[in-house]
Amino acid sequence: MEKKISLKTIISVTWLVVLIALWVTFQWLPGDIFMWMWIAIGWSFSGGTVGAIYFAAKSKRNLLIVSSIWIAILIVLWIDWFLRFLPRVEIHLAFSYAVQVAFLDEKGKLTKIIATHDVGKAINPMACAGQFEGGVHIGLGHTLSDNYPTTKGIPDSLLMRDLQIVKAKDTPEVEVILIEEPEEVGRFGSKGVGEICLVPTAGAVTGTLHQFDGKWRFELPVSRK
Repeated sequence: MEKKISLKTIISVTWLVVLIALWVTFQWLPGDIFMWMWIAIGWSFSGGTVGAIYFAAKSKRNLLIVSSIWIAILIVLWIDWFLRFLPRVEIHLAFSYAVQVAFLDEKGKLTKIIATHDVGKAINPMACAGQFEGGVHIGLGHTLSDNYPTTKGIPDSLLMRDLQIVKAKDTPEVEVILIEEPEEVGRFGSKGVGEICLVPTAGAVTGTLHQFDGKWRFELPVSRK
């Protein structure tokens, strides 16, 4: 039978837990520092912590397990403290907003799309508008006709014409309205104009079709007829 751990070792482990708790207190918790200090000390001697100390006291192997866990936590806290001094990197720096409206003629044929998008600062307005025109075309295909049938994961056809992509002659007029609200964090005040170009298209088209015939569409693509 393994020899039990001494009281001195138990006290050392306990104080290690207390130090970690106090570190959490001073680094992460807002508000009155004395209130959080008492909370941290209470957490240190909570049932879970006392149970861990009791578990560690039973054998050297248990002590190694518990000590390794708390040391790992302490290392993570130190890494977090160190990272606070590194330059901050903005991953998501802006939110863009977009509105599209679809128009039908008396027969229900799609005739026009108005795309209004928040682009931050349009560095190249013509290229930016072209991006939206292409995005609307992709969105129309996704909404109206694009199809890629497969059988057991194998495409039924590899011919471009069988994908039912919206043809240029069937593409309605696209009017682009660029809204420029420069973003402070982004380069030159610009925002992204990628997938957002085609996101509102399906909602705009199906909503207009609902106003035309009173029917809701719940699957894509919908019929162009």
